[in-house]
Amino acid sequence: MLGSGMSAFIFPTLTTLSVERMSSQEAGKLLGVTSAVGSVMNIIGSLCAGLAYDYIMVGSPFWMGAIVLFVAAYLLSQTGLCASIPDLFGVNKG
Repeated sequence: MLGSGMSAFIFPTLTTLSVERMSSQEAGKLLGVTSAVGSVMNIIGSLCAGLAYDYIMVGSPFWMGAIVLFVAAYLLSQTGLCASIPDLFGVNKG
């Protein structure tokens, strides 16, 4: 489920934001690399989730997805990139 959510929402958003900041030649390279990396990660993620399901427990792929999500959110919060995201919900208003 995490993989389909990633494909459906995050990749198009990140690709659009990235392409808007590049020249057309660089955008073509970015789209090719993004597609290739996404395909390889789909293979690796499916393999790892299947092995975890078979050898650890039935719910382990979901726990692995949750851990990856929290680690990514923590790393993103440490980079300072979150400050450039518009405050749509009024969380940062003083």
